[in-house]
Amino acid sequence: MSEIKIIQDIKNPLFNRREIIAEIKSEISPKSSEAIEVLSKHFSVSGEHIALKNVLGNFGSKMFDLHANIYSSQKERDAIEKKPKTSKTAEVKK
Repeated sequence: MSEIKIIQDIKNPLFNRREIIAEIKSEISPKSSEAIEVLSKHFSVSGEHIALKNVLGNFGSKMFDLHANIYSSQKERDAIEKKPKTSKTAEVKK
C-alpha cells in the first residue's frame, strides 16, 4: 500500500474533525490497522486520533476507498464516536 489519493477532505468545525475519503492501491484488502497506519503517516497524526469508518473495495479492482474521521485528540474521538457494544459492556463490568 504505497499509493494514497485524497478524494475528499472536509473540515467539520461542529465536531472538530476532518472527514476524509481516500483511495489506496493494494494487492489485497487492507486491514483496519494498516489503513489507519497509512492515514496517520499521510496526515502526520497519531493513529489514536483516527476513527476508520469503512474500507470499501470493488470486485476485481486493486483500489480501495477509505472513509475516516481525524480528530485533534483521542479524548475528542472517544467522546463523539460510537463505541462497540462489547467495549461498553466491558466498561460496565469494571
